Amino acid sequence: MFTLIFCLTIAVLIIASWSDLSKHIIPNWLTIPGCIIALAIHLIWHNTFLWFYLLGLLPALSMLFLNKMNKQFGSGDIKLALFIGLAVGGFAPLLIFGISLVVTVLFNIYKAFKPSKNRGIPMAPFFLAGTMLVYLLNVTVYTCIY
Repeated sequence: MFTLIFCLTIAVLIIASWSDLSKHIIPNWLTIPGCIIALAIHLIWHNTFLWFYLLGLLPALSMLFLNKMNKQFGSGDIKLALFIGLAVGGFAPLLIFGISLVVTVLFNIYKAFKPSKNRGIPMAPFFLAGTMLVYLLNVTVYTCIY
């Protein structure tokens, strides 16, 4: 089940990153079915722990709240964050979004020294990097413990 969720999450994030980098849009045809499939997988395999995966929605809901205040994120970024929260679950999305935001800040510092058109920052590649790092650390922790 871990492999299935991992493959789904990475596939959705790679496609979203490509789309976000090339067109500055994260399509609904990718995020909404991804959320439904991730929720269905969790309902089939361990429906008693569904609250654990719903807990992963907290970072996305905080992004939605921040977006209402000052339009920091696009709606595609928020839907992608909802997908990550449902797919990964628990407190891992907090770590994913924390890593993603740190990498985004570092990218902005680098970008500040280069003149360019300000078209916004594509967040999907940073979500992909954060997710890959969290999965890598998670697998490393599990292999060291067992």
